[in-house]
Amino acid sequence: MPHAVRSFQILAFGFPSRLPASVHVVLLTPKVFEDHPRTRFYGCKFQEYCPNGTVNQDAILADLKRLSLTVAHKCDMEERLASLRLHWATYEDVIRKMPDSSPAEGSPSPTAD
Repeated sequence: MPHAVRSFQILAFGFPSRLPASVHVVLLTPKVFEDHPRTRFYGCKFQEYCPNGTVNQDAILADLKRLSLTVAHKCDMEERLASLRLHWATYEDVIRKMPDSSPAEGSPSPTAD
C-alpha cells in the first residue's frame, strides 16, 4: 500500500480507540491549477469530492469501493466521512498571508559569528 494512502487512513480513521473528531485535508497547489482545476486529475477529483464546499460522501465511497481500499479496522465509514473537511489552498495565498519576517525598524541586525 502506498505510504500516502496508509498515512491518510491513519489520519482519517485513526485507531479504534482514538478516532479524530474532525479531519482537515488541504490540497496545496499553484493558483493556476485552482483557477483551472480540470487541467489536473486531482482538480477533477476535488471538484467531484467537494462541490460547493460540501463533502460529497457518495463520490468518495464509490471510489473507495471501486479501488477496493479498506481500513485496518471496522468503522462507520459514513460517520468518518462526515468528519472530513476538504480545503484547497494556493501557494500564493500562503505566501501572501505569511507574517513579515523582516527585522523591526530600530532593532539590531543579526551578526555573523
